[in-house]
Amino acid sequence: MLGACCLRKPRQGVSSGRQHFIQHGYNISSVNWTHSGYDQHNLEDEIWYSIIELNRTELDDFTGNHTKVDCHEDPDFTFSCDYLTVTQCQTLVKDQAGEAQVMSFSPGVKCSDVKCGGGCGCFFQHKLRRYGERFRQGCEECICTHSGRVDCVCRHLTQRKEIRDLTLREMRLYQRAVRKLYARPALWKGFALLRAEFSPLAGDHAFFLPWHRHFLRLVERELQSMSSCKLALPYFEWTVDSGSMKFSAAWQAGLFGGDSEPNSGCVPHHPFQGLTSRFHWSPCLRRHFNSSVWLPDAVTLQRTINKADFQVFSQSLLTFSGLFRRWVGGHMASPLASYDPLYLSHMAFMDKLWAQWQEKHQHGSIRQTSNENHAQSQILYPAEQRHIKMKPFDVTPDDVMSSQQQMCTVYVPITIGAPCNITLLHTHPQGSQGRFDKYKSNYDGFVIGGFESGGYDQHGYDRDGYDRSGWDRWGYDKDGFNRDFIDRGGYDVSGFNRYGFNRSNVTWFGMRKDGVFENGKKNGKEKSDQTHRDKILSELFSDTGYSITGFDPFGLDRGGFDAFGFQTDGYDKDRCNWFFNGPHYLRFYFHTQQQLVSSSDRALSRIPRICPPITPLPQSWAIQDWMTFDPDKSFAVNGQLQQEWTGHYMPESDDTVKAATKNRSKTWLPITPDHRFCFKLHWFSGCPLGSAPITCPDLCRQARCHVYPEAVCHMHNCGSCFTEWRDPATGNHVICHGW
Repeated sequence: MLGACCLRKPRQGVSSGRQHFIQHGYNISSVNWTHSGYDQHNLEDEIWYSIIELNRTELDDFTGNHTKVDCHEDPDFTFSCDYLTVTQCQTLVKDQAGEAQVMSFSPGVKCSDVKCGGGCGCFFQHKLRRYGERFRQGCEECICTHSGRVDCVCRHLTQRKEIRDLTLREMRLYQRAVRKLYARPALWKGFALLRAEFSPLAGDHAFFLPWHRHFLRLVERELQSMSSCKLALPYFEWTVDSGSMKFSAAWQAGLFGGDSEPNSGCVPHHPFQGLTSRFHWSPCLRRHFNSSVWLPDAVTLQRTINKADFQVFSQSLLTFSGLFRRWVGGHMASPLASYDPLYLSHMAFMDKLWAQWQEKHQHGSIRQTSNENHAQSQILYPAEQRHIKMKPFDVTPDDVMSSQQQMCTVYVPITIGAPCNITLLHTHPQGSQGRFDKYKSNYDGFVIGGFESGGYDQHGYDRDGYDRSGWDRWGYDKDGFNRDFIDRGGYDVSGFNRYGFNRSNVTWFGMRKDGVFENGKKNGKEKSDQTHRDKILSELFSDTGYSITGFDPFGLDRGGFDAFGFQTDGYDKDRCNWFFNGPHYLRFYFHTQQQLVSSSDRALSRIPRICPPITPLPQSWAIQDWMTFDPDKSFAVNGQLQQEWTGHYMPESDDTVKAATKNRSKTWLPITPDHRFCFKLHWFSGCPLGSAPITCPDLCRQARCHVYPEAVCHMHNCGSCFTEWRDPATGNHVICHGW
């Protein structure tokens, strides 16, 4: 399909600052388009564009359809438009030898219907604002400055949470706002077309992050206007599920919906479509999960954040973003990726990573000289592109550098965004006595009956209460286990609860809740019972009554907390009970993140990986998504990814349950989400990430602390063998000399 190809070229004598990078673009004529799942014929026909039935009048409404006003010409650039195919448009840039940059490609649109150059004033939220004009936009007070930039004052700081931290009310508020926005096709479909049309900028390594930061805020403001200033785009931190992406909670019918049906290619149930035709998605939402794509994990992302060079960082995220989109497939793997609501949450995660990267590296320029500040600024963002306006927003990267100060948004770390307490104690429909059920109210409105021919109700659940991916509303699969491998009664796959007791209230080493041992009770001899008890306890627990992992015979540590960090009354150290019944893997992830952030690159490189190496991104994808790279930086990125798994890849069985229950005869501990995270945690060893426990001789057997006789000797076996001394009451470290 032919379309309007808008190009921007620097005026004679003015450097665009981009020539070095553009001239190293891919050789389009040598690429096999079928590698990305689209042949050249289909790409030329723009099938993904043609299924969006948005007429030109609606698109004019979206873009503002403002009257053209005579303004001064752009002092730095000239703009031109040619009526070409997408391949010819990309080839034209190559033929210009780096002098031209594609600003947008509008399939099916003639050059007379598009505006390639700049406007007079500020183009903002579908309207052209005149210089100096003040106006209120949703939750913010704004002004159009004479530089063509819109400055807004934050009246409400938008807090973006991880999708699994949203309360029921917050999730319903967001889903309802998306449905309302979709009901206005000039907006939702217009945003999808805008992202596709301006892919040349959105896929450029220099503009990828700032362009999307503004795009996300643009959509978020529109959603807020449909709902409330408290509404925020949730981010999807998919590295939580890197090793188990197919079983992510994101795909449940009540969150984002799952994979498409094989026959129709459509996602049959997702919460963004309503019951009436007004809210029915046409065309349907498409996905096609590709489990052969292996994604980066949290360790890889932290090592990427540690890189101080923005271009290396940006190109890495471009690659990771492309891989995730290819894994999801369907619309996400097409130019119309933002048609899928998941795209917004995915890109919000990318933006969160950029905010973390900025926070980490901007502190280094506080006390530098002017020359050093210039060098640091160049590292934080390329100076040549910092003040170039990004189309169609007419804002520069400099306008979006601060997520909080300029965009009025902050990112709340995973689990921190969740509520603290659940005030009511509920019982799960199929068991579990004394259970905090934070999801109960989510399903009070469920009505039995009204099932479609496929056996699913309007919300996507069958008569047994399971969605198409096999999970019920409470996050349990058909075998009765949740994503922590714990059943509805609170017992894991080995049959033990959080304190190490089985359903008969007997521990894994044979002790009952009253302290009596099974073997001793059977033979009826009190002396033999005491001897057996003393033998077992001396083998498994120290003189102070705690095992090598720090728990007493009743499954509590010195502070009275269980293996998941909760006291017997259901509260953690912060007096919160929201996660008492899980999902525990999110808390594991939060605490793991704290370690990753504080770990050196050397320590990160020693963390054993479980999943296969990251799947390379096909060159054909880079062509399809208009991705531009600096070859030198790309070489550095690829080199880093290859080194990630060198000597540290320890493949595990795909059967997580079997892998988790190995060696249970010696000791019992709850299952940790190593396989889900794609790397070894060694959680209960007490060792930091990157320092695996090793077998050591018992150096504490004859050791005594003469300075502090009450001190307890503890063997340290993390990477090396040495002793530590601790106060028996507090567990704090004690310094002993001459022991």
